[in-house]
Amino acid sequence: MSYFSQVILATLILASSLTGCLNNAQDDSIEVSDSCSVGENFTSLESRVSEHTLVQEIDGEQVIRRYLIQAPTIIESSKCYPLIFALHGNGGQPDHFVGQFRDMIDDGEFIGIYPEGIERSWNLGKEASTANDTRFIENIADSLQSFSNIDHGRRYVIGFSNGAGMAHTLGVESNYFSAFVAVVTSLTTENIPSQNSGNPSVMQILGADDESVPYDGGEGVMGHVFLSGDESARVWAEHNNCNLTAENSTLMDGSIRTIYSDCMNGGEVINYKVENAGHSIDQNFEGGLNSLMWNFLSIH
Repeated sequence: MSYFSQVILATLILASSLTGCLNNAQDDSIEVSDSCSVGENFTSLESRVSEHTLVQEIDGEQVIRRYLIQAPTIIESSKCYPLIFALHGNGGQPDHFVGQFRDMIDDGEFIGIYPEGIERSWNLGKEASTANDTRFIENIADSLQSFSNIDHGRRYVIGFSNGAGMAHTLGVESNYFSAFVAVVTSLTTENIPSQNSGNPSVMQILGADDESVPYDGGEGVMGHVFLSGDESARVWAEHNNCNLTAENSTLMDGSIRTIYSDCMNGGEVINYKVENAGHSIDQNFEGGLNSLMWNFLSIH
């Protein structure tokens, strides 16, 4: 082989080697989709439960606010996990969700995000908190953009009682979430979707005998005036341009399920009127409350 042939061959080998190095460097931060990225350029999720804080201005003061992230014990490096924001009721704490969703999270179904309300409440207009809680929860979602293995296109909300009212509020005020479940709280007369609201899929699970949030509507807890469960579901169905001919079913325990389908973006609105239930829903309802909620959220 001539001297010039040797030089050309060496040049080609070097170029090939450099190309391989560049490709390997790119592989360290692989963009899986527009809504999920993995790689060393992103913050790694901590396994199990980690505590985090954000600073929010409330009434002119800088307030440190707390939230928890619960990830699987073993995080699959190539997997993108959906997010569930779980919102406690008035007087509740985010920590109790850790046990409630542990098995599903360790099975790799989703990542749990558990914010804490000011004075253990969410600001729906009459509570102790005066915070802009929609902005707080959106700020949490924004802060998670730096984390690897999170699917930001699949963000959901589950709320209980006062937290369910906040879930409705997020549906009205935010476009960050594609679906939510509101447990034992319907819309109020002061919290109605408008033309500026998004079009989330909605599931309501309400007690037929609830005295705090009357199923038939009217004044309830904290002086809020609630829509009836039926009206609340229909308002969301009308807003989401669903087929307003609902499918009604009576379950084995006497509960009534109402489904509005053919909504915008393939969505749906589902309402459960749970027989013999007050301001709480049995964890075994419909074969398991957690599974019922996740099965709904996961398809939207």
